[in-house]
Order: sequence, then structure tokens, then C-alpha cells
Amino acid sequence: MYERIRDLLTGFKRPTMGLVLGASSCRYVLLADGSEVFREPSVLIRSRKDNKIIHNESAIGDAVRNINTEWGRTTETVFPFDDGLQVGGYSLQCMLRYFRKRIAERRGCRGPARLVVTGRPSLLDLLSRFIEEDARKAGFRACTIVEEYVCLAAAAGAERSVPLLLIDVGHTGTRVYGCRGGVFVAEAFADVRVGGKQMAEAIIRGTHGRLCLEIGTATANRLLIGMSDPFQWPSAIKGRHVLTGLPRSHAVDLHEVANILRPLYDRIAETCRAALVKLKPDPPDHVRVVLAGEAAASSSLRDQLEQRLGVAVELPHRPEELSIRGLVQLNNTGLLASASGLGVVEVPTPAVVTTSHLQEKMSPET
Repeated sequence: MYERIRDLLTGFKRPTMGLVLGASSCRYVLLADGSEVFREPSVLIRSRKDNKIIHNESAIGDAVRNINTEWGRTTETVFPFDDGLQVGGYSLQCMLRYFRKRIAERRGCRGPARLVVTGRPSLLDLLSRFIEEDARKAGFRACTIVEEYVCLAAAAGAERSVPLLLIDVGHTGTRVYGCRGGVFVAEAFADVRVGGKQMAEAIIRGTHGRLCLEIGTATANRLLIGMSDPFQWPSAIKGRHVLTGLPRSHAVDLHEVANILRPLYDRIAETCRAALVKLKPDPPDHVRVVLAGEAAASSSLRDQLEQRLGVAVELPHRPEELSIRGLVQLNNTGLLASASGLGVVEVPTPAVVTTSHLQEKMSPET
């Protein structure tokens, strides 16, 4: 009883955790300093026998890598935040409790008292119905939901005088957000189902057809990582020959993989160009275009977008961390703590920070 009363009295002094829910991975950080961002796969374990999620700390995030071979035969991994799957109830509660415990262990502090969470709009719409109760049961005293495009705009340094086009290339799709005059333009929002998952599948098909080589998803993801960081580009990839089935090693050129992905890059560019037309920058080249997301760190994608859009495209350092850096930026500027400015409501009602809440802060003075 004493511990509970102490937590209630001193909860405002305990740290706040920022959490980005992604389809393939989650990132979390203490918003007070934001000096160290932690990343873990957003993965759970499901039993093959009864098709039920296994709810314990050894079956979430990084702990999944330590599963022994015998257990692996009777279970399978699932990505609950991926498109087509839903997570709720006890599964989400266990994941929130796990991330809360992990960041306390890694930073040597008490468990955070407040949770600030963001993610793609479709996922937030789904989770907003029950994340309040799950966060409270996981040990948090307060919960705030921030729209993804608000975080991206904060990290990119949105200005009222320059229109901004944000391109978030995630694991399952690409989302485009437009901001003009300090206000987000709903007509300039777009979504195309082209992301890191589809790019990996295209690489697998391309190596099968062009090189007669069968590779797995892990090898395809290595090539995607190598496209973002040439120092990690593999000198050769291993697979099996399509006809003989024998193991085979083959050298792959970066430009060859870029040609395989060119049709997907074209789809992203067409979606961005349509959103740019609706954004209506004046003059047409007076606009900032910023790449973000897990699958955005590719110079070939940036070059393709610059060629099709006719404007310079910014590729920030570690674009996959732009959302979490936006949460840190919002927290440091006091926007998340200003109840009068953003309408932040503490538990039991979660706060939803959206465009309407930031309009007064970002819109031009009248």
C-alpha cells in the first residue's frame, strides 16, 4: 500500500517513455534526454498446436532470438502490428509491460510513469480503443497518443513559410503527408502499399528470374540494408540454384538490385507526385521533401524521387528514427506537457495529439 501511495505522489518525477509501434520493429526511448534509442522486433510467439499467443517475457522482442530449436518446432513468430493482424487485450498489455521493464533495466531507472506512443494512422485507430486500459495495467500512470505525421514534422523542422512533404517508407507501405502554412493538408495525404516487405519480395523474385538463385527473406533484407549503407553491402549472397537445387554463391551488384526495385520506386514516386500536386506549392519547386521510415535509407530511392518530382529530396541520418526523434523534440519543447495547448488528458482518458491540437501552435498568425 505504501509503495502505491508513493508512486501516486512521485509519479510526476518519474521518466516518460516514448514508443514507436512499427510493423517489423518497435523503438523506445526516455524522452527526458533522448540520447539512446532502443530497437527490438515487434514480434510475439504463437503455438502451432492451438494457435494461441504465448504470453511471457521470453516470447517478446529480442528474447525471441534465444528460443531453443525444440521449442521453435512447436511455435511460430507473428508480427502483431503488421497489416492484416490485430493485437489487443492481454497481448498488447504484455508488450507494453515488457518494453517498460526493458528500458528501466537498460537505463538503470525506475519504470516510466507515462507513455507517449505513436505509429501509422491505421494502427493508432485500432489501438486507441483499448490502449488506455492496457497501458494502465502495464504500470503506466498516463498515456498519450501522438499522430505519426506530427512527430515526423517536428523532427524535420516544419516551417510555416515552406511547404513540407513527408514520405514515410515503412515495412508494409509508404505514407505521404503534406503540410502547408503550418497546417496539415488532408488532400495531400496518400498511401501506397509499397514498403520494405514488398521490396524484399521483389528482390527474391528478381534473383530467382535473373540469377536462377533461390534466396530467403533474411538474405533479401541484408541486401536492403546494404543499399542504405554501402559498407554493409555483401560481397556475395548464398542460395540454391533453381534447376539443380545445389548451394551456390553469387556476387550481386548494387545497381542490379536497384534495377529490380525500380518499378516499386516508380509507384512511390507517382504517389508522391500526386500528393505534391495537391499540396500546391508556389512556386512549384518551393517545397521541402523529406524521406523517413525503415526502408527509406536508400540513395537510389532518393535519386529516383528527385528525378520524378523535380525537387531536391532530403535523406536525414537514420531516417528510421525520425518518428522517435520527433517525440523527443515535442517533449523538449514542452508541447506534450502543455495541457492547455494540446488538450493532453491524463489517465483514465488517453490524450490524442492530432492536427487540430497543433493548428493553434503551427498556423500563421491572423
